[in-house]
Amino acid sequence: MRRWIGLAAGLYPWSWRERYGVEFQALLEDVNPGWREFTDVLRGAVKMQMTNAATCWKLAGGLAVVGAIAATAVSFRIPRIYESTAVMRVTPHQDQQRQVSQDVFQWQAAHQLNQMEREILSRTNLEGIITQPGLDLYKNELSLEPMADVEQICYHDIRIRMVNQSSDLGAAPAFAVSFSYTDQQKAQAVVRKLTTQFIEQNLRQNRFQARVWQEIWPQSAPPPGPNLEVLNPASLPRQPINTSRLSFATAGLVLGMALGLLAAVAWRRPKWTLQMAGFAVGCCLLATAVSFMLPESYTSSALMQITPPLVPANPTREIAVAPPAERLKQMEEVVLSDTILEEIITYPSLDLYKKQREHKPLDEIVETMRRDLSIRLVSPSHWAFQISFSYPDPFKAQAVVRELVTRFTEENVFVERERARASGDAKSIEILEHKVGAALEVLDPASDPLEPVSPNRLAIALAGFALGLLLGMIALHFRQHRSHTLRTA
Repeated sequence: MRRWIGLAAGLYPWSWRERYGVEFQALLEDVNPGWREFTDVLRGAVKMQMTNAATCWKLAGGLAVVGAIAATAVSFRIPRIYESTAVMRVTPHQDQQRQVSQDVFQWQAAHQLNQMEREILSRTNLEGIITQPGLDLYKNELSLEPMADVEQICYHDIRIRMVNQSSDLGAAPAFAVSFSYTDQQKAQAVVRKLTTQFIEQNLRQNRFQARVWQEIWPQSAPPPGPNLEVLNPASLPRQPINTSRLSFATAGLVLGMALGLLAAVAWRRPKWTLQMAGFAVGCCLLATAVSFMLPESYTSSALMQITPPLVPANPTREIAVAPPAERLKQMEEVVLSDTILEEIITYPSLDLYKKQREHKPLDEIVETMRRDLSIRLVSPSHWAFQISFSYPDPFKAQAVVRELVTRFTEENVFVERERARASGDAKSIEILEHKVGAALEVLDPASDPLEPVSPNRLAIALAGFALGLLLGMIALHFRQHRSHTLRTA
């Protein structure tokens, strides 16, 4: 047993062994040690090593290396994701008799792209792509989940975005179609399929608009629709986009270092650690309790879009070329007027802000409702805007958004009718009667809010935890300062 105790004593720091090594060996010869003495010596060696600053840094460095190795090993277990991309462009058809201004063409092209995107990303089309024999996508997911969930996965793996245009592209809208998948060849094949569907959808919409034109104005030839061309075909991805092993190793290194330093501090100063942990947990619990006392708020949203007229050479040019922000502002001034908001607030089926109306005048309630409302442009190129309303009752929030959608639609019809009559142009009146002029389209109806948007209890709890740590550090500082003052006195 003396031999084992001697080996355990060798774990003590060099400075301790240099000063007390001889005395320890002499003491060891005078006693008959057992397992109890061995464990005491071993525990003392470990404790002294951990209270050494150099050892703390060694522990942090060791855990950092272990974390980097573990994170790198995990990166080899994650399947590689490859992304294939193709770039396409919409160009106007050259028509010398009916020249289309650049603003009108941008408007029409963005609207047509939006319609094509909605058709291609529909559930029916995605199911056809997933089950295509040459592709046979998501085999493992289909064995575990229903088709509807797999369609959502495929929907999120497809990206359609506008891209920056170089000088040789001019002002024609260019967009990129991307698909991410674990198989390089299949990712490229899906993007090729999507580009083909975009071209087919563009031709189909052009034929539909020509047929509608012939039904309304059979005496004139229909205007040609925009062309769609592929600038860059579907690429074959070479490198994965998600398994950068260097980033995994760096993250593991940083996390291991942080855990090592935390463990060293907890071992060297257990009382400090307990006090700071107590402050942090207490403030976190208090903040969580306070968050449940705050009133909840639900937000319902709807997405609307200003659709362009069918006529390329627009007779109501001043309406088509008007900036979307200005056009939306004109409708907002009417729909969000005091009269209409007061009417919505006092609807018997809604009865909004009932408790506030008992203590405040109605004009202040109207201002409160304006603060709870949000109307903003989502995509200026698509002329789409979002209407949102926040309220403690989710059903009333949804009902208010539905009412606002109806009001905007009615106001747009009224404005178009008044402008057509004021212009006195027979062509404008004919477009209005056939309902092929500029109109409002509901892309997404008023949503049914299932979860409250505020208060964010997780954020409040984390803020309470951070505040508790700060208070614990301040308390430790004052405690140490007071102890030092008393010792000095």
